[in-house]
Amino acid sequence: MSQIQSKGEVLKEANPISSIAIDSRLQSNYERMIGTAYTEFEKGDKTGKEVKAELIGKINKILSQVLDIQISSFGNVVENKGSLYFKKENTTDFPYSNLSSGEKEIVDIIIDIVVKAAVYNDTVYCIDEPELHLNTAIQRKLLVEIDKLIPESCQLWIATHNVGFLRALQEELKDKVQVLDFSEKDYFQGVKTIQPISTTRENWQRIFMTALDDLTQLVSPRRIIYCEGSPRPVVGKENGLDAIVFNSLFMEEFNDTLFISAGGRDVVNNSVLALQIISKAFTGVTILRLKDRDIKSEAERLAFLEADPINRMLVRREIENYLFDKEVLKNYSLAKGVTFDEARYDTVVNDVLLRDLKTVQQTIQHSVGANGPVEEFKKELGKYIQKNGDIYRELRELIFN
Repeated sequence: MSQIQSKGEVLKEANPISSIAIDSRLQSNYERMIGTAYTEFEKGDKTGKEVKAELIGKINKILSQVLDIQISSFGNVVENKGSLYFKKENTTDFPYSNLSSGEKEIVDIIIDIVVKAAVYNDTVYCIDEPELHLNTAIQRKLLVEIDKLIPESCQLWIATHNVGFLRALQEELKDKVQVLDFSEKDYFQGVKTIQPISTTRENWQRIFMTALDDLTQLVSPRRIIYCEGSPRPVVGKENGLDAIVFNSLFMEEFNDTLFISAGGRDVVNNSVLALQIISKAFTGVTILRLKDRDIKSEAERLAFLEADPINRMLVRREIENYLFDKEVLKNYSLAKGVTFDEARYDTVVNDVLLRDLKTVQQTIQHSVGANGPVEEFKKELGKYIQKNGDIYRELRELIFN
């Protein structure tokens, strides 16, 4: 912009609350801020530096809570630089036009409210479906800051499906918000009365399902499989060998499935409890239980499978009997460029299906020239079960079919 025009009083604008054209509205607010700065400077009570710091400082204080950008300058219309300029990390003085669409929208909303709040102090502020192309955490922070800007004598109305906004309403603003849910019934035919909903978990779940649509099934597993292994919690990390191997093995073909360690004998009890809780909390989630065969006969294994449709049981004794199969060890040796000493392996493994291989696992480890903690070795072996191999097909069949 190379020139600015005198702006009339805010209250005399023909359409003071329109937010259809972001750039034109920002230009109007930019000219108004420049005019305010000039007026304050002419009064002589403040220096130009003080006026600039006061105007920019208020906006930057809000921006700092939402984005990692700050206004660095009002520009200079005389030098044909009639624009707000910004800084981000080590980059300074880049123009408003270089911001992303989401950043532009946030800057525009904040500046517009800052400019208008002093005059519209007995007003209903409306934000209709803001298309913020930013992550939900930033959306959430923005709404919290907008609420701080709105005068106490005013109301803020937002029509939104933005998950970030919804989370702010559910958490930070929960004590001062009323939610109207238009998805409950048809409110758009004839005269209807709508009441704020009670903010129960069931109502919030319905609202978030409307906002996320079928994404709700992508962010949560559709299938949870309780398997044997250490149930000891490690923050943000699975601690059981079985679950670690199975999650890695099937993460591509069955990316909607989560394996969870539930201990040894506790697999049945823990899965029953989980089924009771999860089936009430979520819809569309299947719970399965996967047990080791241990020393059970084939008849006992089949009886367990027939006892409950959610039951699964390994054909082999336990997960080690799959990891220590020659097929996997040969894949490992080939990838590592080492020799697999089959003769040494055969001296300790005469039944890969049902023998307890934990008692000879170090000998098996050394047969492929591997050293270090045997538990880490077993986790690594899981990476060498190939999708076109017999081990993968066997596990896939017994778990998922």
